[in-house]
Amino acid sequence: MFVAEAQFTLPDWWPLGDSLTAVATIVAAIIGAWAIIRIAKIGGASQPPGSVSQQQHANPQMTQNTFIGLDENKTGEILRGEMRPLHEMVSRVEGLVSGLTPKQQPDPDDTDLEKRANEISNKGFLASEAGDLSGALAYYDAAVILDPDDAITYYNRGVAKSSLGEKQGAIEDYTEALRHDTEMAWALNNRGVVKVDLGDLEGAIADFTVALRIDPGKAGFHCNIGDSKSLRGDHEGAIADYTQALLLDPGLAYALIKRGYAKYDLGDFEGAIKDFTDTLHLDPAMSEAIYSRGIVKGVSGDFEGAVQDFTNALRLEPDHAGAYYNRGIAKSMLGDMQGAKEDFTDSLRSDPDRADTYYNRGIARAKLGDKQGAIEDYTMALHHDPGLAHALFKRAYARHDLGDLEGAIDDLTDTLQLDPTKALAIYCRGIAKGKLGDFQGSVKDFTDVLRLEPDRSGAFYNRGVAKFKLGDTQGAIEDFTDTLRIDAGCTDAYYNRGMIKLGLHDFEGAIQDYTSVLRIDTGYAAAFFSRGYAKGEVGDIEGAREDIEESKRIVASQ
Repeated sequence: MFVAEAQFTLPDWWPLGDSLTAVATIVAAIIGAWAIIRIAKIGGASQPPGSVSQQQHANPQMTQNTFIGLDENKTGEILRGEMRPLHEMVSRVEGLVSGLTPKQQPDPDDTDLEKRANEISNKGFLASEAGDLSGALAYYDAAVILDPDDAITYYNRGVAKSSLGEKQGAIEDYTEALRHDTEMAWALNNRGVVKVDLGDLEGAIADFTVALRIDPGKAGFHCNIGDSKSLRGDHEGAIADYTQALLLDPGLAYALIKRGYAKYDLGDFEGAIKDFTDTLHLDPAMSEAIYSRGIVKGVSGDFEGAVQDFTNALRLEPDHAGAYYNRGIAKSMLGDMQGAKEDFTDSLRSDPDRADTYYNRGIARAKLGDKQGAIEDYTMALHHDPGLAHALFKRAYARHDLGDLEGAIDDLTDTLQLDPTKALAIYCRGIAKGKLGDFQGSVKDFTDVLRLEPDRSGAFYNRGVAKFKLGDTQGAIEDFTDTLRIDAGCTDAYYNRGMIKLGLHDFEGAIQDYTSVLRIDTGYAAAFFSRGYAKGEVGDIEGAREDIEESKRIVASQ
């Protein structure tokens, strides 16, 4: 991540053993062409101003003369993968009932044509059962020519067409079957199934509802209505239908697991977990229920429970890419980045084209210190999903950490091509530009950030630093003041504003800012030292001595 040094460092060229000089290095020369400022030599007894010997010292400087780094904890934007939603791993319309109906034995009163049609239709049924759907269609086509009034033949041909993807033809055949037999509940049900596939959810619900009036004891019809309602977002209505299905058939695991999905969609995680658990009481080997329960546990913050469920799901399905992926997410949330990386790798073995898996493995690698490996994974994520802005953004982080500031800027610029309003990307680019010395570009980026987020204190602070670098001291003071308006506890903003005031010989103003720093952080050695300098300039030699000695004590204790 973008992190600037916050601690005080002493240049190698300063003499060792000179404690006062060592303290002075905390606040090295103020940036700019300001005249050398003198400070009273403080050693033994104090002497009045004007009678003491004077010693030139390097001017105090801003403690933070580079840019505040992007701290993920401060920004609140920790970009990590989340549990894949249930609907990505589980078909939301599975289990809709269809089927073939074999012809009955010929009626003795049938005509020869009807008997022949019956024989051909039965051959079509057997071909369908054997998987020869094209051959079945040929038989059904011949049968309806001989007997154009037979509902069952139309019905079975509809099933075959639906299986072959001929959705509209299937609807026509089911409709024709119903024209000849208005009580054929299965034709209504299957026509509803095809309507779901075509996106006609209202039409599907209407068909399932009529089928249920004809055969009110069919729990599966309730499930199909529930599935359709879930697809249109009516999760409460779906729950009611799944519950009705369970009243008809308490052992219907399908209705339980689907009701669990609907509860999950409504945010009822506890209810969803209960339904998945009850599903497992009916079928302990249903990996889908174990996996789904793991997702809900993960989303609700029970990462240890999620890991356990995904592990159990993998015992039943060792190649379940989603279980590896989501276990990796749960492990990363528990801080087990090595385990997360291994799980993402296993997920990619089963499903090598998932951009989000590469992306999350990249995050794990970055957390483990493998920045180059992270870059490779983010690049693979972008190969599979060129529009994945998060991968570009994270690759910018990694490139920055490896010192490739220009590459980081390129990635941040590309991120903004995908999402021009992503203030954090503009902010980070401003930091990188500042580190490269492009202070004009830096000021522009921070200004753009503030148009989008007028209260981002870091943008004011860093723009103040950039303005100071450009010699705009008044603009810098204004930005540090705005920083403090938003974040009254930002000691660096007080200190830097004080340093500018010191350079402008506003010693009283500088003293006030240093004092504000020390009210917040009594261990801020540079503020003691700089305040001591300012006090010396206004004639408070005793106060100056006390502040300088305190700064020496703090440095010595570090």
